[in-house]
Amino acid sequence: MTHKIDPDIDLERDYVEKTLANTGLIAEISHFLPENPMKEAKTATGGSFHSSGQVLILKLADGGKDLAASH
Repeated sequence: MTHKIDPDIDLERDYVEKTLANTGLIAEISHFLPENPMKEAKTATGGSFHSSGQVLILKLADGGKDLAASH
């Protein structure tokens, strides 16, 4: 089994952010740009991908434990 990485991985980061934010379990969303961000790289199979280098940071809501336990 294999998968293919979308060359524009920022779109995937944005999808993860929106999807998890819609759960109601995220208290805070922020982004962090490292001093030397990785903006381009190659996959193990030779494909390439690119990014702005920003890292998504999600803080879980305190009520998340109680909500998850009730389901």
